[in-house]
Amino acid sequence: ASAAETEAVRARCAASRRPALVWAEGRRYPIRMLDRLPLRWLGRGVAPPNATAFRGEASRGEFFVFQLGVHAPLRPLQLLPSWTGLAMGGRPATRSSSGGGSSGSGSGSSASSGGGG
Repeated sequence: ASAAETEAVRARCAASRRPALVWAEGRRYPIRMLDRLPLRWLGRGVAPPNATAFRGEASRGEFFVFQLGVHAPLRPLQLLPSWTGLAMGGRPATRSSSGGGSSGSGSGSSASSGGGG
């Protein structure tokens, strides 16, 4: 993203007092840009707090890998991540021996803390 686009995100965060933004990515798009925001994220827009949903598919027996990209445009933050169980079709994702479920575990994370510039 350009400097102007990044500044617009920073201004929106300042106005709404949001200290951090989080984007979820699947394994197809590794998070590699640690010094600026990927245009792909800004193209999706900034979701309201706690409204981001990430959907993906895993083959039977496959570990489902995802990443979280965190941007702190106002000031550096110390992150203490936590999450609840994964869901599948509105139900908790569990390993099933009856053939109907799938495994849904594993996570990777990448945190980038921006200084607003």
